[in-house]
Amino acid sequence: MIGDLLFQVIFETILELIPKKIRKVAGIILIIIGVLISLIAIPFSLLLMAEDTDFGLFIAVLLAIPIVMIFLTGFGLILSTKDDTGYRFSPMDLV
Repeated sequence: MIGDLLFQVIFETILELIPKKIRKVAGIILIIIGVLISLIAIPFSLLLMAEDTDFGLFIAVLLAIPIVMIFLTGFGLILSTKDDTGYRFSPMDLV
């Protein structure tokens, strides 16, 4: 409860410090970076898993976590520019 409130306050404060146009551009850049990293990581992970080792699965999970976080951050930055309609975006809406 307190951690969630603290996270929302910090997240909203950081978003208010960044102008809307820069947030939108940064969000698009993060989504593009996420797509490029996924295109590199997916064949690499499949190659490692084809060898039937647990190491391949470990690497696939380690690569998937940052890729998902990059996508969510990019979408969060883009959606945070649309608060003119009275809707405040919260990162907890994605959960």
